[in-house]
Amino acid sequence: MPPPATFQPPPTAIPEPPAFPSLMETQSPDAYFQAGFWDAWGIWIILASILLAVAIAVIVLIRRKGRIPAAPLSPSETAIRDISMLRNTHPSLRQAAVEFSLILRKYLVGETKDPALYETQQEFNRRADALTALPSELQAPTRDLLDRMASLKYEPDTPENDSMVNELANATVQLINDIEADAHRTKEETDLVVKKSSSRFNQR
Repeated sequence: MPPPATFQPPPTAIPEPPAFPSLMETQSPDAYFQAGFWDAWGIWIILASILLAVAIAVIVLIRRKGRIPAAPLSPSETAIRDISMLRNTHPSLRQAAVEFSLILRKYLVGETKDPALYETQQEFNRRADALTALPSELQAPTRDLLDRMASLKYEPDTPENDSMVNELANATVQLINDIEADAHRTKEETDLVVKKSSSRFNQR
């Protein structure tokens, strides 16, 4: 007869589950890369970064060199610009007469080397060689305009100020344009004479 089965009592303690890693645990960066990642690709990443930096530097240099600086304004362009800017401020007649006179005198210094800018109107009128660099047909209009500006410095302000300022500005711009046209015509004639002389010399 088999021996009677013995009763096994249940365990008194429940075994603990295996521990999971805590979210607060810091992981090494190497854990996120496969083994040998930097050994295989690190050099290529570094080279690509260097090439990108060089390409950006070349593009910046090309753009900087490609910018053509603006050509400086000629004396006539500077004078006409200043006259237009002053006119737009609606100056008094006295201020306009003084400023337009200075602008015209500066232009004469730059264009003809006439020292009118550094003289009073009386000194300018007494100087025998004043405006001799201009053609004879433009000397009298230039002198008359400067005389008019000098006299307007002492005129009282009137309601017709704006119209007189505009008239004075237009007269100054027209005179400058006439001087420029004559200078251009003289240069063309001079160049033609030089070209003809050179052609005759080469034919000998």
